[in-house]
Amino acid sequence: MTPNLEELRNIFPNLLNDNLEIITACKIIKKKNRIKNILETKGKKEITLLNNKLKFHSIATTKEIFDVSGAGDTVVAVLSAGILLKMDIKKIIKLSNLCAGHVISLRGTVPITIDKFKEYQELL
Repeated sequence: MTPNLEELRNIFPNLLNDNLEIITACKIIKKKNRIKNILETKGKKEITLLNNKLKFHSIATTKEIFDVSGAGDTVVAVLSAGILLKMDIKKIIKLSNLCAGHVISLRGTVPITIDKFKEYQELL
């Protein structure tokens, strides 16, 4: 499951942009719905993975934002690719964050290219 902060606020209307509150909300959703993994995205700021073994944050490094459309889809696509490539989960999340940061720095809805994917993958 990959909710963003606004989607979490649909369930928890008084949720603040506070990591502890967000993690608590995600834990409630995980337990209530028997979800193994939740990857919560905070727009341009960071991604948080919560599963039974790991809680991991990856901070974004986006310099300039032109269009956030497609960022969440990019995260899911890169996450899926990383899993298929049998990458370490922490590296997958960092790669997802880098790729999403790249696409929102472009004008319009633009997918991540394979060349950019590989470039960011080599940085890890």
